[in-house]
Amino acid sequence: MSISKYLVALSEKVTESVTEKLPEATDNAFLKIAKDLGLERDAFIFYFLCFSITLGFLTYFLFRPLLKLINSRQQQIKDNVIMEADLNTKLSSIESSKAELKTQMYKEKSVILLDAKAEAKILADSIINEANIKSVNIVNQAEKDSLLIKENSKSSVEKEVLAYYSEIITNNLKSLRSTPEHNELIMKELLSNPIK
Repeated sequence: MSISKYLVALSEKVTESVTEKLPEATDNAFLKIAKDLGLERDAFIFYFLCFSITLGFLTYFLFRPLLKLINSRQQQIKDNVIMEADLNTKLSSIESSKAELKTQMYKEKSVILLDAKAEAKILADSIINEANIKSVNIVNQAEKDSLLIKENSKSSVEKEVLAYYSEIITNNLKSLRSTPEHNELIMKELLSNPIK
């Protein structure tokens, strides 16, 4: 049996039971209005049953899923609002920690710069001291070398002078015509006294 035939049979049974229980009163205002609109009691019951069945189907297949969807969306929106609040607090804490790290970084930077300046000053002072020591050593070595060169040049000049002087003496002694022993003795005496 199809649903429509079942509904029609059901509506007929309902109408029969209702018509038996209700007296035929035309004075009833509701029935009068219904008759004026062209609605009879049987049709009204049939329409009411169809509306109830349609409403049941719509409630079960449409309204319930829609309500579930709406509730899930509302819950999702609430969760998103809570998550946004959490993210905002985390963001503010991250920004404050970022600011703290920035100030700490600047403090460490200034400390590092001061340490580097102090180390550079110490290194510069040690380099300057080393340079001063080396320059003093170089000056001392140069003075020693100049004295040595002076002495070497003086001794070589003295040797040349002594050689020249001994040659002059020998030539003069030859012209004197003294004995060779006497010549040697004069030569030794003259050579033993330094030339000034």
